[in-house]
Amino acid sequence: MPSSAHARPAAPPADAGPSDLELVRRVKQHDSSAFDELVRRHQDRIMNAVCRMVGDYEDARDICQEAFVKAYRALGDFEERSAFGTWLYRIAINLCLSHHRSGKRSHERPMGQKRDDETGPDHDFPDLSMEPTGAVLGREAQEVVQRAIRTLEDEYRSVIVLREIEGLSYEEVADVLSIPIGTVRSRLHRAREALREILHTYM
Repeated sequence: MPSSAHARPAAPPADAGPSDLELVRRVKQHDSSAFDELVRRHQDRIMNAVCRMVGDYEDARDICQEAFVKAYRALGDFEERSAFGTWLYRIAINLCLSHHRSGKRSHERPMGQKRDDETGPDHDFPDLSMEPTGAVLGREAQEVVQRAIRTLEDEYRSVIVLREIEGLSYEEVADVLSIPIGTVRSRLHRAREALREILHTYM
């Protein structure tokens, strides 16, 4: 992971293939393989965000799958006014918030830990570097931070995950959460302060 928590993935090279928008348009023309490519491009980042939001691999896997199913079914209504990735984040985060409000939780396991019978990528996330904690954190400290993040109210947890961990811009976070940029900044400030309070004894 780059040293900055806000680093965005490098832009794909010119020969990387069709853009997300081109793939979306192909899906609308009933090209299912185009949606497979969209899933391949975005599944790791969506899974990462969902894991951070719900704190459980099994729950996150189910929510991530549901997010892509919902996206596929709703793609005809995607008006292309925002990036496909931003729209997909919105679907996934809304599912996480609904999951949290419903109280449906599996037995919580440490981040990245799967059951013996689970397959798929091991989401053993890299060190989390974020302003309230001061420096790159070790594995034990990561777990403390993750537990602290999961204690935040939904509105604060979502801005922390999207901005500090996923590296979205303020504009993108506002788009995902359907709130003004000023509200994003305010919630982020309050979330950081809450994390400082929670982590004060440990740090």
